Amino acid sequence: SSSSSSSSSSIWTTVTVSTHQPVTGPPCRGFYKDTDLLTFVTDRRSKKIADLAANPCVELCWYFPSSREQYRLSGVVDIITADSADQQLAQARQETWARMSDAGRSQFLWPHPGQPRMPMDESLFLQPAPESAGPAVDAFCLGLVQVHKVDHVDLYTNKRMTYSIQEPPSSVARGSESGTDTTQQQQQSP
Repeated sequence: SSSSSSSSSSIWTTVTVSTHQPVTGPPCRGFYKDTDLLTFVTDRRSKKIADLAANPCVELCWYFPSSREQYRLSGVVDIITADSADQQLAQARQETWARMSDAGRSQFLWPHPGQPRMPMDESLFLQPAPESAGPAVDAFCLGLVQVHKVDHVDLYTNKRMTYSIQEPPSSVARGSESGTDTTQQQQQSP
């Protein structure tokens, strides 16, 4: 399965080749505060929540056609839900909700992801968006990814470098400030 979207400087593509049912991936939204944690949002009702609870290991891929570079980031994810006991993470979830567009917030009022679209559900797609200043709906989740390994392939020079964190933090949600991790790098054939 593959999906892609483009911007003027890059194409973000995910291709999954697997012997099991692939999980669709949400787009990365940036970094959590001043840490190296990548963020994304997802719906608590989606199948990926159970999949990530069973196995929090993830991989993110980017390909930049103009520079012919590919980045594959491997790590683990924490999902921050409405039930999060950590006040700092609960606040990060709420702040992310507030920054989303009306259309983005509206999606969390729609029927369960992955379920057939029924005629009786059509009115759910026409509801006004929840207020950005209001509380995030229960279905809204914030994902935090702690990257442990980066695999960089430069197809112009035919070089491949891998970078890995020597001692990853014990908790994804802690993250680390940029430049504080001990990393190892290794050059490989593409």
